Amino acid sequence: MSTATALSACSLFTNLDNLASDASTALDASDASTDASPSDVVSDQALTFCQTVDGAAFCDDFTEQSEGMGIFVPPWTKEFLNNGSLTQAVVDGGDWLSASVGAGDASSYAYLRRTLGVSGSLTHYAFDLQIVVPGGVTGVNASLVEVPTDASDIQAGFVYLAVTGTNATLFEQHVYVDGSIGTLAGMPFLAPPPGSPVHVDIIVDTAAQTASLALDGGTPSAFNIPGFFVAGTPAIRAGITHENPLTNQFQLMVTNVVVWVE
Repeated sequence: MSTATALSACSLFTNLDNLASDASTALDASDASTDASPSDVVSDQALTFCQTVDGAAFCDDFTEQSEGMGIFVPPWTKEFLNNGSLTQAVVDGGDWLSASVGAGDASSYAYLRRTLGVSGSLTHYAFDLQIVVPGGVTGVNASLVEVPTDASDIQAGFVYLAVTGTNATLFEQHVYVDGSIGTLAGMPFLAPPPGSPVHVDIIVDTAAQTASLALDGGTPSAFNIPGFFVAGTPAIRAGITHENPLTNQFQLMVTNVVVWVE
């Protein structure tokens, strides 16, 4: 499927209310055979990419063609609050996750979450992102990597995209046990115009203490992340993970999700 033309076709939207929240499955990346680089992960290769990854403790492209549901089946869990909404958009035979939040304060989200189940120091999270309806200048926090930490005063760490109708930035954020938040801005880039997909690669490397962003198979741009981000079991979220105060609805779509852990 060509993501550049995907939304010109008719879409079938399916509610995800039946997605289970407590299922698990075993995944095997033992068939990996050749070396790969971030630029190898492009939309047209998403169905077979994991066959090219060598040395990954975990790799999946979530295609599951026999079920026809991709990332929309367990062990992904559905998370949404207030006016957040998740649907499955089937376009030209491909699965898109459509996430939207309505106008209001910063109290809504809508995403799928997956704990990857293996330990590693590097997480590479790739996907195609398309803004459907921009929600004004404040925007939302989009797809995210949950990063393990070893600091006693830190309860959670994240690397995520903040997306508005006009720009986007890769951020590092950590949450202290008292509830306060520390945030470091990383790589800014122009958000794709509504209806124009962009391929995103987010790479979190705790051994190198860097997080990086690459667009459309380009060279990753990196920034430093705190030393208390450590190797461990990561998790990923796909969709809208946090709503900043919005004056209008914000809707985005995600497809061709590939993730691996080394």
